Amino acid sequence: MRVSLEAGTMTRAVVITTWTLIFLLITIVLVFAGIRVGTDGPLIVTGTPAQGDAFERRYVEYPWLAYLHIVPGVLYLLGAPLQLWRRFRDRHFTFHRRFGRAPGRTLLLAYRAIRSGDVRMHRRWMIRAFAVGLGVGTIRNWVGIFVGFQIFSLEASFAPAFWLGLSMHVIAGELWLWWRPDADADGLPCRTRVPAAEAS
Repeated sequence: MRVSLEAGTMTRAVVITTWTLIFLLITIVLVFAGIRVGTDGPLIVTGTPAQGDAFERRYVEYPWLAYLHIVPGVLYLLGAPLQLWRRFRDRHFTFHRRFGRAPGRTLLLAYRAIRSGDVRMHRRWMIRAFAVGLGVGTIRNWVGIFVGFQIFSLEASFAPAFWLGLSMHVIAGELWLWWRPDADADGLPCRTRVPAAEAS
């Protein structure tokens, strides 16, 4: 009995730590997006050219391209925790289904799994997609480290930051799935099959 209580406490601690890190990374992305909007918004609205290097100017010179990338990414990161939270998903199933129809190979595989009624594989592909999407926050951390310690210039820091950030999140997602193969993100056991009528 004592062993199972200790295992349950450790599992709960890991889940809480994981969610804390997830919300920290989402906050980092939101702060950077807010800074971007706060910096670029007045310039875009007034038609004032941006000052600074080419990296900074491109957000103002090509606002549609920049914000068609930023806004869906922010919405995805804000909505994904709700998609993984079992209680919210059970109470708002229609929202869950509509919000989950997003592009991407991983999401396509998740969609195919749920259409065939395989909740377990759907869950696994969605966790992978979320882990990679959350990597944006870690990429920003690496950029800050590289620039702050003058290892790379701002523009030169993005390639290694992307590789490190995304690789770390792919590995973290796979480790989570290895450690919790049949549990929802909130630690509860997940259903393995869904009736065909619910899947459509």
